[in-house]
Amino acid sequence: MIFIDRGRYGGGQSFRQTDRQTDRQTDRQTDRQTDGQTGHDYGVSLIRLISIIFIITCHMMQYCSLVLAWWFNVGVQIFFCISGYLYGQKKSIFPLNFYKRRFKKILHPYWITVVIFGVVEVTFFRNDFSIKHFIGALLCRTTISGGEHLWFIPVILMCYVITPLLNAVRYREVSNGSKDVIITVLITTLFFGLFASFFNPAWMSCYVLGFWIGVNKQKHFFSENAFLVIFGFLAIPLNLIQAYLSYLLKPEFINGRIYAYWCDYNHVWLGIFIFLALMMITRNVRWSVKSRKVLDLADRYSYETYLVHQFFILGPMSLMAVTSWLPLSIIIIYGCILVSAFALKKLEDLKLLKCI
Repeated sequence: MIFIDRGRYGGGQSFRQTDRQTDRQTDRQTDRQTDGQTGHDYGVSLIRLISIIFIITCHMMQYCSLVLAWWFNVGVQIFFCISGYLYGQKKSIFPLNFYKRRFKKILHPYWITVVIFGVVEVTFFRNDFSIKHFIGALLCRTTISGGEHLWFIPVILMCYVITPLLNAVRYREVSNGSKDVIITVLITTLFFGLFASFFNPAWMSCYVLGFWIGVNKQKHFFSENAFLVIFGFLAIPLNLIQAYLSYLLKPEFINGRIYAYWCDYNHVWLGIFIFLALMMITRNVRWSVKSRKVLDLADRYSYETYLVHQFFILGPMSLMAVTSWLPLSIIIIYGCILVSAFALKKLEDLKLLKCI
């Protein structure tokens, strides 16, 4: 079995998707328009569904070597923003209980995925096997072949590690909203950029910004329109400049690390801007019973869908060329993804695994 590290395009890949199931009912409640019976914000659910479709599309485009793959993988930044946004609205976070619940919800299905797909690759696709790399994958230090997107798991777990700290900043006696946002984003960038480089500081900052957008629902240090204008002002011109430099001008410095970090932060601005724009669009939507059922189902299986999807698109188990007609191959892939996500969820629900 060949094990490989995180790939560039793996960066787009976005909880139950890690926040699909919340620890408590209040985790999803906002002061936005919600379903009158459940208090559930289906706008967030729709954005999550759109994001997972973006991510799957990104990997299919990556298989076809299409440059648009980079832009569709903005789904991961939307996911980070959603996760931070939801936890930014929690009234209280008790660190030990919070860590236990979140790590268990994330790691149990992740470990099942790594073991099953690892065994399948050893049995049917690879002759070599590395205990060291397999253990590394279980510890979230590397990924197995076809599972490059799983780099997301240690990053979102680290986001959860810093969440109680962000919560403590929010509830300190003297608070300055805009100052808190700037300082926490700068600290996150410096720490994870200089001292913990395993974690991309841009992705961590995306979660932090999402957290403060969620806090804003309670403290109102910015208007929603102000947030949309700020991130639109950052996202639109900077990403247009990036596209011009990367695809037309192509100066030598675009191969450098500084330019790569600049592109990552442009992706953050774009993901947050898309999230805010979609939130505004869905603000006054009246959800039908059928649409609520569809979105509830998508929420329930979104994390499992994320975990399994890339194995059927990239790597040794790819089905992109299973037929000579690409649309039919894509339909087959979606079928395999849905069946696998359903099976993974059933395995998670086994009493034996719940006790671990």
